[in-house]
Amino acid sequence: MSRTLLAIPIASGLVIGMLSGPAHAQESSSPDGASSASETKANEALAERALDRLLVTTGVVLLPKGYFEVEPGFLYVRNEESSPAVVTYGTGAVFVAEQRINEDTVELFAQLRLGLPGDMQLEVDVPYERVRQQQVTDVALAPQANGTAALSGLGDIVPGIAKTLMTEAPGRPNLVARLSWYTDTGRTDPRQGLYTGSGYDAARLSLLATKRQDPLVFLGGPFYQRSFEEHGLRQGDQIGGSFGVALAASPETSLRVVLDETFVRDTESHRTVLGGTEQNIGVLTLGASTTLHVGVFLDFAIQAGLTHDAPALGAGVSFSMRFHL
Repeated sequence: MSRTLLAIPIASGLVIGMLSGPAHAQESSSPDGASSASETKANEALAERALDRLLVTTGVVLLPKGYFEVEPGFLYVRNEESSPAVVTYGTGAVFVAEQRINEDTVELFAQLRLGLPGDMQLEVDVPYERVRQQQVTDVALAPQANGTAALSGLGDIVPGIAKTLMTEAPGRPNLVARLSWYTDTGRTDPRQGLYTGSGYDAARLSLLATKRQDPLVFLGGPFYQRSFEEHGLRQGDQIGGSFGVALAASPETSLRVVLDETFVRDTESHRTVLGGTEQNIGVLTLGASTTLHVGVFLDFAIQAGLTHDAPALGAGVSFSMRFHL
C-alpha cells in the first residue's frame, strides 16, 4: 500500500474537505451581539484556512504562487500472502502445507510543494522505508519453518507538476491534472525478494475533480500509470481511480471515506507476458483531519484492503506546515 492509496501518495493516493459556506450572524448593537458576530467571523476564517489546507495537502487544490508547504509523515503497511506448499520429511512422509509471507513496511516521508505562476504547482515526495518480511510454513496448522529478512533505505523519489484546468462554478467541478515521475531510487535485494521501492521507473497521469454541496464534498478521478523496462522486466500498466465523500464535523475537523481501485496488467519479461501476474487492488480509507494551530495541520487515516491483492491494513499520520516566500 502506498501513500498514493493512503493519502496519499498515498498517493497514488486521500482527498478531504470542510464546510466553508458563510454563516450569517444576527445583527445586534449590544456587546453580546458584537461578540457573537466577532466569534462567527473568527470561525469562518478558521474554516476557510482549514479547508484550504485540507484541499492542498490532498492535491485537489494547488498552492497560490509564492507559497511553500512541507508535510512530513509516517506510514505503516501490513501485507499478508499465503499459498499451498508440499513438505517432505526425511522419513519419506509428504504433507500438504501452507506457506505464509507477512510483510511489514514502515515509511517516513516528506512531501514538498511550491506554488508557481499560471495556477501550477511543483511537488516532490521523498520517502525512507524499512521492510521486514517473515516466511512461515504451516503443517497441520503448526509452524514448521520460520525465516525473517529485512531491508532499509531510500524509497522511490517522486517529483511532479500539477495544473488547475478548471475552477469550480455552478454546474462544473474543480479539476486538477497532475503528471508524476516515479524514479527507481529505492534499494533492491533480489536474493531475499525485498524492495524499498517499486524497482521500476514509471510515469503517472491523473485527473482529480471535486464538487461541494455543503457540508459535503464529493471527489474522485481516474489515473493511468506506465512502468518502464528494467533488466528485461516491465511491470504491467496500471489504471484506476478513486471516489469519496468528506463531511465537515466542525469548523476545525473533517471526516472522510474514500474508495480506491487499481487494476494492474500482467508483468512482461523480455516482451513476453507472464500470465497470472495481473492484480486487482481495492482499498477503503477512513480519515480525520484537524487544525492544531495557525500554520499547523494534522491528518490521520486508516486503510483496509478489500481484494486479495490489496494490503491487509495500513495507517498513517502527517503534519503540514506552510510558508510564504
